[in-house]
Amino acid sequence: MAISSMQYVYDPLDRLVSSVLAGEPLLQRFYQRQRLASEIQGDVTRCVFQSADQLLAQGDNTSTHLLITDLQRSVLGADQENRQGYSPYGQRTTYRGLSTLLGFNGERPDPTSGHYLLGNGYRAGGCRS
Repeated sequence: MAISSMQYVYDPLDRLVSSVLAGEPLLQRFYQRQRLASEIQGDVTRCVFQSADQLLAQGDNTSTHLLITDLQRSVLGADQENRQGYSPYGQRTTYRGLSTLLGFNGERPDPTSGHYLLGNGYRAGGCRS
């Protein structure tokens, strides 16, 4: 079994600004007011649209989806017939293929480990099944 290494890069404000997994394109993150605003990985750009502290939509190179959220910014669904749930500790339960950039409490899970990188990537919060 091959072991892959993940490298994380932080800015002077301790925000995760990029990460790379061996053999994958560099993933860059951009923030607005301490919240994740967009990501670029290779040819794919993903953006999160928000007003004040409320998540509104998520878009990428090909589509945009309105988000259904609760008061804690957890994404519960999108404008298509998709819905999503969470365990008490934030583990995702996906129904009908909903794939959103942000998840429980509006946090971005790490694409490799699945853990939430809380505090703009400063610390990892893991969920076990």
